[in-house]
Amino acid sequence: MSQAERAHSSCNTLAGLSALIVIGIVVLGASAAQAQTFTTLCSFNDGNNTGGNVSGQPIVDSSGKVFGTASTGGGSLYGTLWLFGSGTLSTLYAFTYSNGANPFAGLTFGKDNELVGTTENGGSHGAGTVFYLENGVLNVAYNFGSATGDPLFPYSGVVVKGNSLYGTSIDGGTYGFGTVWKVNIKTGKEWVLHSFAGGRDGGNPYQGTMYRDSDGDLFGVAESYGAYGCGTLFRLHAEHSFQVLHSFTCGKDGGFPSGTIAAQDGILYGTAQAHGASGHGTAWQYNISNRKFTLLHSFSGRDGSDPVGGVTCQLQNSGGCKAGLFGTTASGGASGNGTVWEITSSRIFTTLHSFDGSDGAEPYANPFVDANGDIYGTTFLGGTAGDGTLWEITFP
Repeated sequence: MSQAERAHSSCNTLAGLSALIVIGIVVLGASAAQAQTFTTLCSFNDGNNTGGNVSGQPIVDSSGKVFGTASTGGGSLYGTLWLFGSGTLSTLYAFTYSNGANPFAGLTFGKDNELVGTTENGGSHGAGTVFYLENGVLNVAYNFGSATGDPLFPYSGVVVKGNSLYGTSIDGGTYGFGTVWKVNIKTGKEWVLHSFAGGRDGGNPYQGTMYRDSDGDLFGVAESYGAYGCGTLFRLHAEHSFQVLHSFTCGKDGGFPSGTIAAQDGILYGTAQAHGASGHGTAWQYNISNRKFTLLHSFSGRDGSDPVGGVTCQLQNSGGCKAGLFGTTASGGASGNGTVWEITSSRIFTTLHSFDGSDGAEPYANPFVDANGDIYGTTFLGGTAGDGTLWEITFP
């Protein structure tokens, strides 16, 4: 599954095709029950300049404009950066391979509101890039594979702290099992902060975005290896000291963790793609201070399977989670095409939506929750052209 032009086309926003669907009841935190509305905002088509196969998390600015990446399509078929606003999809940039190919993880706002992300392939060495789009110009901050022991093929999103960008790669490093890296967006200087050895430390960190706390510690997951061969939750203290916080057992705790890490009040939240009580993956939390791992939910298949994207939450000004945790599963649900789910602050699990193919299929990324509590996400497949969708869930 791995793997400079502008276009403007109207989105299939479904006056009668994609639809507003009122779907059930959900409790947000301690609030009263509310009906939610699911809307397919747009169907992608990788046969045109807008791109297709959308695998990353979208982001939303203060005016309600939605930005994201498509891993295929565009003029050179290497993927696009896109903008959705006022019912219209615009291609901001189409990758050409020389500056990156197949952006998989979506986008992050930089410190000056530039759009920052990674491509899993392409660039001067064919091993991916970290880039930023500023004033309509795409800049490559670093070409991976430029030096011996470099990161290779980053599927991860980017953590931004000032001019410093942090991410992971699934391959490369000293031992060939992936890395944690840092790049200065202004100077282009790159550091390998940790090379996974494929031993007890884990290996091959897959998609998602790490979490960085106020002390500068980075928290993330490695999909494979570890003490039981099922992946690890790790901490990189002050960019130097590496620590395994939890080794997944492929038992009730789950196996093969991936995706974005969320945090609140010293508690980390994430997902594991597989295993758990029913074999379909888990959602979990980890208390940093007392080192306690807690299972939050085991997916059954009917409520979703393969929660590859991790978790997200509505952010308060302090940076902590508000309301609850949200995520997706890439398969399972009522039609087998994946789900959107929530775990409330009181640990109540709710399936918010099951995709049926026409409204999207295989959502790989965690969703984005804006300041109003509205949820935005993408699917890799499905929709009117079969190449993925952009969707929204709103609450009254």
